[in-house]
Amino acid sequence: MPEVPLPPDFSWRTIDQLARRVGGYCWWEHRLFELTGRWASGTGDPEIRVLFSQMSARHAAFSLQWRDRLPARAGVDVTALVVATSRADADALTLLEVQSDDLLRLGGLIEVVLPRLHSAYRAHLTQASAVSEGPVIEVLRQIAAAGDREMGQGQALLRPDQRPGRSGRPTPQGAGNVEEFCRTLERSFEAASDKSPTAWAS
Repeated sequence: MPEVPLPPDFSWRTIDQLARRVGGYCWWEHRLFELTGRWASGTGDPEIRVLFSQMSARHAAFSLQWRDRLPARAGVDVTALVVATSRADADALTLLEVQSDDLLRLGGLIEVVLPRLHSAYRAHLTQASAVSEGPVIEVLRQIAAAGDREMGQGQALLRPDQRPGRSGRPTPQGAGNVEEFCRTLERSFEAASDKSPTAWAS
């Protein structure tokens, strides 16, 4: 029997509160676009680099959509709104940025970064007011669908044993390295868990 969904917890936000939230989303999507685009043009596992290229295009598009939903008002510096929501978020992506191994990059994205970000998106979607946040809800729904596909594609490359005809990548040592790196990323986020992406929708 399917679970009965809980009623949405509508939360009214001021224009400034929503602008800060959307600015944070825009920052995240732009940073993911930058990172995956840079990795796609480098050397390494060709299948992973193809996925990075696809991810880069998606995150670029969502970054632009979030920017389009920032308030266009006199005296409002839109650029100033596109900032990290916390130092922990910026530090975690710096850890990811300096990682040179494609498998660890992919693992960090798929196992830690994207699940946290999409958890915040889903929570916001359940709390958003259709009256005041219609354009935001539209983007949240698009990202939710794209995020599920993206994480599924990444999981398939992280666990090739689940796909017939693929080689045994990653090796047990490689899988262990991914797990260790993911724990490091988790600790970086938890350094300021009250300001991490998963707390945005509260």
